[in-house]
Amino acid sequence: MEQSPALSDYAVLISKVFEGIERGETLEKAIDNAIHYCVENGIMRVYLKNDSAEVKRMLSMEWNDEIYREVTLEEGAARATEEIARRMKDKGYSADVVTEMTGISEDEIAKL
Repeated sequence: MEQSPALSDYAVLISKVFEGIERGETLEKAIDNAIHYCVENGIMRVYLKNDSAEVKRMLSMEWNDEIYREVTLEEGAARATEEIARRMKDKGYSADVVTEMTGISEDEIAKL
């Protein structure tokens, strides 16, 4: 995503929708709030101002609670793995051991 601003911006939009649903908002409200957040923060501003109705329609039609749960689970697992790697690093395990145990690259471990 670092190499693709468009993909990164889309990920922000979707994550804001996830956050709204997690707060108990309806899907429609979560989408509206996510779009508002993105426009206010310069994320996909022109596209969302011009085509927000289309974005709402697309997200409303294609949203799938099963996919949402799967993505949420995957994100949680990734955060847990990162936390384990961080703790291993803090305890003095070498980067190659942390990589072997967690699957996180040595470059990513160095950033922890």
